[in-house]
Amino acid sequence: MGLTFDEAMRIVRWQGAFHARHWRGLSDSPPPSAFENLWARGGYWTLEKRVDDVPRIVSEWNKLVTAFPEDPTLIEHRDVGARLAAAAPAISRAANRRGAQARSVTTLVPIRPRSRGERRSLRTFPGVSLCPPIAFNPDTPRRLSTPLLTPSTPPRRSLVWTLDPQTLVHGDLKAANVIFPIHAVDASDPAAEGDPDPDPVVIDWQWVGPGAVAHDLLYFLATSLSMDALTRVDELVEAYHAELTRRLRARGHHAAADAFTATDLREDLDVHAADYLRRVLASITLVPIRPRRRGERRSLRTFSHGVCFSPPRVPRVQSRRTHLDAFQLRF
Repeated sequence: MGLTFDEAMRIVRWQGAFHARHWRGLSDSPPPSAFENLWARGGYWTLEKRVDDVPRIVSEWNKLVTAFPEDPTLIEHRDVGARLAAAAPAISRAANRRGAQARSVTTLVPIRPRSRGERRSLRTFPGVSLCPPIAFNPDTPRRLSTPLLTPSTPPRRSLVWTLDPQTLVHGDLKAANVIFPIHAVDASDPAAEGDPDPDPVVIDWQWVGPGAVAHDLLYFLATSLSMDALTRVDELVEAYHAELTRRLRARGHHAAADAFTATDLREDLDVHAADYLRRVLASITLVPIRPRRRGERRSLRTFSHGVCFSPPRVPRVQSRRTHLDAFQLRF
């Protein structure tokens, strides 16, 4: 069903206030040390946490195109999976360019095996060095043996995040993680006591960390709205930006508010939409199923004899339905 427009409006305003409170680089914002025990980059679907998404994008998209060979939209965009997989690292970097700015650096580091008795630092080939200072620190985590560089064992790809992000993000901000207090009072009653419009309560903070404001906002808009609210997304985006900048100006940070324009926000939302699409496509599983015969148990029958998602063998009431759809999309 999704949230109504009024419910969504309350949450985007909460987001604006939360992000403004933790805006990086301001004198009265929490210091960077406050983020040390959090994720280096907030969010559960960021690329460094979902590296297995990239190879799955192509295979899952091709399965979808093959399953619906007569769909003109899929035929026209049959290469979307390959294009998105190839662009995934660049999209992820672009999604974190805001702030002063956030950057991701991908470095190929060729490493040779460590000789017996050699100092246990990171030894690279000539011209490339990631060695620690001469003063060896025994508390520094030590590296174990490294395989030879061969065609079957390519140089390791290390994803190093150099973050100077905008703010602190929740990382999993969706309707299921929001509670609306029920102690609101009737604003039309002058004798009523209490807050007529209390702030929503946000829970599930396990993915919190530094990041771009569009990460939280895009994910919320993409996953939590009713159909009616989706037709008014522009109003929600405008309300978020207005609340964010209002909160910053109220603390005297006019330059920070002026620096992040509504155009900047919309551009960031577009980039994060592409980044989230990578996660969505990698999460789709297409399960072919055959029609259920009359009187057959209501389990999920797949075409492959080796795959069956049957529930426990318990008595069930038979349904008058005699068939299932040819395919089912599971997210």
